[in-house]
Amino acid sequence: MRLFFENSSANSNDNTINSIQKDNISFPELSTTTDESQYLATRNLNSLANYNQYLKNQRVSYDTDKNVLTSQLNQVIHYQKESVANDLAQFMRNSENVIYGSEYVYAPELSTDTEVIFVQQLNLGQSKQMTGLIYDDKSQIRFQIKGNNITGYTQSYVNDLAQIGEKQATISQQSAIINLYSQKSISNNSKVNFF
Repeated sequence: MRLFFENSSANSNDNTINSIQKDNISFPELSTTTDESQYLATRNLNSLANYNQYLKNQRVSYDTDKNVLTSQLNQVIHYQKESVANDLAQFMRNSENVIYGSEYVYAPELSTDTEVIFVQQLNLGQSKQMTGLIYDDKSQIRFQIKGNNITGYTQSYVNDLAQIGEKQATISQQSAIINLYSQKSISNNSKVNFF
């Protein structure tokens, strides 16, 4: 007697992806590649608290509970959507405008019509062997848009990042979507983005 087993995982994934699409949930092309990653930790989130005195031409406050610096610009920045990333990156390079501004990069996928968002770059280790972007609200600059002007920003920053534990396997984008859908964590008529 011979027994044949068919791997139904691929068929099951295809069926789930079809169900997701029927529920009008849109998403980019999904990778099936897995990777490895490590947990990161920081000891000091109050790193901006002592620097707000160096900022010029703005009213600055610091919330020690949330570790967020808030700035209201004395002179607004005229907003032009097509050049906002370059204009603000130039503004941020001046340490009298933004603390550690050169350590952030524009995140168009997070920005909206009312906010322009920059995320902090990750450079760990002496040889910068671990690099990337930190997509967390504890490491962002959020510029507020009112009309055609940028009126101020909030900033959070992480420093003294350390790698914790050994590298661990991560799941693929496709597995993440299927798991979230199976657990009813994605609503119908939604759009999913990956960063």
